[in-house]
Amino acid sequence: MAKKEFELTHAVLRYAASCMSEGDWSALRDMGIGPNEAEALKGITISELTNLERKLSGHVLRVELDREAFWTVVGQIHREAELQQLRMKFIQLDAPSDMMQALFGMGVKEYTFARRVLGAPPGVGRPPEPTEDEARAVWLAWEKLRLEPNLATPAVWRELAEETGLPLRLIWRVTQRWCGADNDEVATVPWSDGAEASAHVVGLRT
Repeated sequence: MAKKEFELTHAVLRYAASCMSEGDWSALRDMGIGPNEAEALKGITISELTNLERKLSGHVLRVELDREAFWTVVGQIHREAELQQLRMKFIQLDAPSDMMQALFGMGVKEYTFARRVLGAPPGVGRPPEPTEDEARAVWLAWEKLRLEPNLATPAVWRELAEETGLPLRLIWRVTQRWCGADNDEVATVPWSDGAEASAHVVGLRT
């Protein structure tokens, strides 16, 4: 079984070899590897490195944590985890594919796979038309926001779904109709301060 010292040394030597193959000499200098050390590393074979595993009792490295970089990475990890949880929550709230693409850059294959993993229906085909009560519930929720749909953050969309109790597929369909531009039927949109605006009640953009 590999000693922990060897695992660290092996990982660093592999990183150094990768830097050499790519000509990343600045990274090598940051590690304290000069021309002589780089030349020596070129001559080390896999069998010699494996033999080192059985004999190494320490390592030749001086390890130092860059605290600023460390916390930057930790923050990125947490943000990505939160974003992934939010994506899955949107799938559970029945967000359509074009909504996931617009908000998260999620492709169709990833979207289909996520729905399958969560046990959601495939989400294909034309969704049913919203009832008058459903459309009114979406309208009233948007009136409170005074915000155009294309300015809404994922958190806003989630709040709307939870407030109205409606699937995001339906909410997205209704709001995208307000933003259409291929019909003469004009409605007063919730974010227009009561003025007439070109929110055309037409089919969804696909």
